[in-house]
Amino acid sequence: MTRKPVARAIGAVCVATVMSLGGAAARQTAAPARSTWTGVYSEAQAKRGAAFYAGRCIRCHGEDLTGVDDATPLVGPTFLSKWNGQTMADLLEQTQKSMPKDQPGTLTRQQSVDVLAYVLKANAYPASETELPREIDALKQIRIEQVKK
Repeated sequence: MTRKPVARAIGAVCVATVMSLGGAAARQTAAPARSTWTGVYSEAQAKRGAAFYAGRCIRCHGEDLTGVDDATPLVGPTFLSKWNGQTMADLLEQTQKSMPKDQPGTLTRQQSVDVLAYVLKANAYPASETELPREIDALKQIRIEQVKK
């Protein structure tokens, strides 16, 4: 066997490998499969979130979730445009690392997810029978959309 056919065979294997890896990377960065308009939380979960919100979040974010003083609103166009196109995992991670303001990082994952279910309800997203998941990988599959497409 001469060197040229061997070099071509090695080159073909390398190209196939790179293309295969590129396809895997493309699949990993694909758009989330669901949106907040597809019913990603349950009414029961939003109710738990509302109860927790009343105890820990209301003093800064207000009874109507519009924010008190310099606290960020959790409803309306300002909130929705900030998170539009991001995932629920992004919102959960931000919530967990920065809330509550006086004791950041002290909420459990379940408390945070329940409050986010309440925030979704307050923003008029539809509920379903299924609860908003706690797992980051599952939340990465849910895109926040300001406007229903």
